[in-house]
Amino acid sequence: MKLPTISFCLISKNEEKNIKECIEKVKPAVDEIIVLDTGSTDNTVKIAEELGAKIGHFDWDDDFSEARNTAIEMATKDWILFLDCDERLEAEDLALLKKTIANYGEEYVAVQQPINSVTDGGGITSYRVTLFKRDPRIRYRGRVHETVSDSINEFKGKFLKVDVPVIHLGYRDKNSLIDKAINRNYKILKEEHEKDPNNVGVTIYLAKTELSVLNNPQNAKKYLEEVLPRENDMSVPQKTEMHFLLGYVNYLLKDEEKMLGHWGKVLELDPKFPDVYWVCGRYFYDEKQFGTALAFFEQTIRTNGHFAQSQVVNFSYRRKDLYTFLEECAAKTGEFVKSIAWKYKEKQEEKKKNEQKISS
Repeated sequence: MKLPTISFCLISKNEEKNIKECIEKVKPAVDEIIVLDTGSTDNTVKIAEELGAKIGHFDWDDDFSEARNTAIEMATKDWILFLDCDERLEAEDLALLKKTIANYGEEYVAVQQPINSVTDGGGITSYRVTLFKRDPRIRYRGRVHETVSDSINEFKGKFLKVDVPVIHLGYRDKNSLIDKAINRNYKILKEEHEKDPNNVGVTIYLAKTELSVLNNPQNAKKYLEEVLPRENDMSVPQKTEMHFLLGYVNYLLKDEEKMLGHWGKVLELDPKFPDVYWVCGRYFYDEKQFGTALAFFEQTIRTNGHFAQSQVVNFSYRRKDLYTFLEECAAKTGEFVKSIAWKYKEKQEEKKKNEQKISS
């Protein structure tokens, strides 16, 4: 079986704290490293050169797609792996992906991986295309929150969804995240929305920024209700996210009827979306309806239980949080055996995790 060759691409600016580990993680499994720098004034370029990267320079113009596509033009191998400097992919995981696309590469043109973002409250998971064929038809679009998915959909290319994770560390520094979101991304999103108010993706991202960064649910609701009439033109993931966000906005604004209506729609669209079970569990817990809350918390742990999917759940959860609520709700409804069972399961998982740490 002939394995595909991989060009690993990064765009960078003042990433001396991140770029070394990012490259070193994947270096054993890639065939070419390309770093397109957008104006670093620290040691980013020097570190990348020492690690064998091919360096390009780009005059930044507030367009992430243009920068990424410039890096793609520098690539020469069969497939392109594109990560951010604050993301980590293990070489052995990439080696596994290379074998996978060697088997399925004729059928698929892109690989979607879970991006597990580490946060203070636990974690967030989203899926993104990280690995794709070097093909002139595949290019990034969008000045911010850029993606290759739209260009792939145009020629009906197929995506392979895998469970091999990329770890994203950028959300650990909340101040840095807020600075990027407000001073860079929000400005670009506002400009794009003014140019094209009908762009659903841009409008949803604007609503998420208003909600999670600027703490303005009224503005978020305004943007989401702009795109609600165009629901029939949206993809299922867009519809799911829109209704989840509208439910969450109405949760914050104390409109319970609309909140439950939108979250019910989420469950119709995606019965395995863990966040909606979590937020419903929290809502019914606060209402002291512990039996109903217990049912929702149990479904959260069945559907995922480790990471939230949405970046706007202010009470994002850890698995430990879930166990705490499961144990308490079971006890409050008189299901003491179940409460003890959840406590036992929590302890077993902690023991297993500690044993793995020792063995590694």
